[in-house]
Amino acid sequence: MFIYDIQKQFDTLPSPYREQLKSIPEDILFQAFEKEIQSILDCIDVGIFIVDGKGKVLTMNQMSRQTCDISPDQIIGKTMFELVDTGVFPKDEVCTIPAIKTKKTCTVLQKNTAKKNDTLATAIPQIINNKVVRVIETERDVTKILNLEAQIKNEIELSTKYKNELEYFRNQELSVVSEIIAESPSMKKLLATGCKIAPSDATLLLQGESGVGKEVLAKFIYKNSTRKSKPFIKLNCSAIPENLLESELFGYEKGAFTGANSQGKIGFFELADEGTLLLDEIDTLPLHLQPKLLRAIQENEIIRIGGTKNIKINVRLIAATNCNLAEAVKNGRFRQDLYYRLNVIPLNIPPLRERTADIMPLANYFLHKLNKKYHTSIRLDFTCSSLLKSYPWPGNIRQLENLMERVVLSVENDIITADNLEPYLNEEMPMTHTGDSLKETVSNFEKRYIEKMIPEYSSTQELANALKIDKSTLTRKMQRYGIKNVY
Repeated sequence: MFIYDIQKQFDTLPSPYREQLKSIPEDILFQAFEKEIQSILDCIDVGIFIVDGKGKVLTMNQMSRQTCDISPDQIIGKTMFELVDTGVFPKDEVCTIPAIKTKKTCTVLQKNTAKKNDTLATAIPQIINNKVVRVIETERDVTKILNLEAQIKNEIELSTKYKNELEYFRNQELSVVSEIIAESPSMKKLLATGCKIAPSDATLLLQGESGVGKEVLAKFIYKNSTRKSKPFIKLNCSAIPENLLESELFGYEKGAFTGANSQGKIGFFELADEGTLLLDEIDTLPLHLQPKLLRAIQENEIIRIGGTKNIKINVRLIAATNCNLAEAVKNGRFRQDLYYRLNVIPLNIPPLRERTADIMPLANYFLHKLNKKYHTSIRLDFTCSSLLKSYPWPGNIRQLENLMERVVLSVENDIITADNLEPYLNEEMPMTHTGDSLKETVSNFEKRYIEKMIPEYSSTQELANALKIDKSTLTRKMQRYGIKNVY
């Protein structure tokens, strides 16, 4: 019986009284002790809801009334079947009926949209002689637990993001020349403009030939911006296979595609959140990805691959290219609307041959760095100046750095003279005028230089590394000059 089963103190009664209690119908016994039972149930800080074997509601305690947000008069004495049919309780949130039907414990999550809380209800059937005589349902408010779970999930995602950032930064060299070498008027003017716009969040488009120092300028602007304590992330659009570029930029949700990380992955935009993102060789961005980049810039939000949720981002974008984007727009290789979004503040970096005042300071800087690296004390003779300034430098600053290292490793004395440099420069480009334009001369030199370097390396990647350019850039140059790929 209800009282006999729950109130263990009845075990202390003499046997005749216990037998008499068992013989009294439960409803009558419940009514006789209703006040005492109710006062006991109301002291329990867990919701308790009791129905008989036919689903008729017998009672509920104070905590259950608060959880259900319903008056006992509306439900006590009625069956759960009636209450479900009349819409008092949602069918999928009732666990007493399944407990009666299956004779097994049933647990459901109940949502109260009015109170904005969640309740975990567990119905436990009491069975006598294979028959359900009553079901006691306990109800616990788990809103705080679920909120805590969501908070922990967010903290894990944030922790993963920071971990990915740290891993990326370990492989990312952020060292830049403390003061960019700029003796020429054009570079001084360019750096003055860079300093002026650095504190803003305006999108920048850096244009210039390969090797002129676009990445160095981007880092200079970053170091002078209000975001200098936040991430600086660089992505070379031509270095990532086209089928992977979208996932690298925008990330993906778990299970987004075959072979995807089971935990999903955040992309470069999320890695750069609150900081600066440099997209190098932006001209190689596939046409089908350009609308997504445009949306990210316009709306300041992205959607991961396989995702449906808009993710807000706060990124300062710097794009860089060694080609004429306006021409690429005319040729249909680049979207006009994206070009205008990127071309908010264009910065054109002049080639080294047009800023000869920077050549010797740069050569001396590289020499100082190489002396430190190789534990030498080599210096340039005054005779080198006119020779270096008269050279057209098709590979720009990158070529100058490469030349200085080559000479440092091969010179026999501590002083580099014009005689030491001339063989290397002559071997790379004849100094007599051929009648070609400067552009044609530079292209001819570049072609001959690549052809000469090919036998010294065993793969395109090794050659690209030696030339300090991307493999994709080298491949395009070889195709343009008709150089056969022997690897």
